Amino acid sequence: MYSVEQLQALDYLLKRITREDSFAMYNKNLKLVIEFNNLLWYGDFIEIDGRGASQLFIDDAGRIVRDTFYPTGNNAASPFKQIWDSFVALAVKADDQWWGNPFNRITDLPLLFETLIQILERADISVGCSAFRPYLLNAQAVDGTLRLPFINLGEEKIKLVSIIELHD
Repeated sequence: MYSVEQLQALDYLLKRITREDSFAMYNKNLKLVIEFNNLLWYGDFIEIDGRGASQLFIDDAGRIVRDTFYPTGNNAASPFKQIWDSFVALAVKADDQWWGNPFNRITDLPLLFETLIQILERADISVGCSAFRPYLLNAQAVDGTLRLPFINLGEEKIKLVSIIELHD
């Protein structure tokens, strides 16, 4: 069982992996599958804009603006930094000249799932550390019976079930 913050960070990493052309999962439309209220759902825990996670909010002047957070730099968001650091520790082993980044070769979804879980388990992501709403965006029931613009997951602990590839 995982917090929404952990799943937001994991979704960020999954989206980054599918946007990196040197990785075997490049350009795949992969989604995390969760169990919530006895239904299996998939969707987006975050929206990605380039290399950062973003969301709309209303600023102090009443304007609707998009704020983007990155895993590094001045606008680094804690959950993304923590999972990115954990990812880098696995993917890049500077002290081992024979080590190759496994994400260049992972094409098997169960192996990807297992590897992502290992990265998530190593990341120290705190509850309440995310600037993002606790939503599953573009939520769809796996059985196709329900489609919602979002589900408010609140502070629930969520069961992560799988990763699926959507074909357009």
